[in-house]
Amino acid sequence: MEVPYRVTTSSPDSHLNVRSGPDSKSPVVGRLKSGTGGIFLQKCAGDGLWCRIEFGNIRGWINMRYVSGYAD
Repeated sequence: MEVPYRVTTSSPDSHLNVRSGPDSKSPVVGRLKSGTGGIFLQKCAGDGLWCRIEFGNIRGWINMRYVSGYAD
């Protein structure tokens, strides 16, 4: 069973940047508000720190330090 993820940034008012590539220098293509859930991973790069997602109309890479897995 695939486990969905939720954005767990440090502040409830902050956002997680979704980037065009698997690094912090890639352009931001979208943002997910803290607490956003139901995010499924498509694939992860290298060490697994960056993973590709599709969430609504947002497609890009997120840093896994700012999400956690949870069961619905």
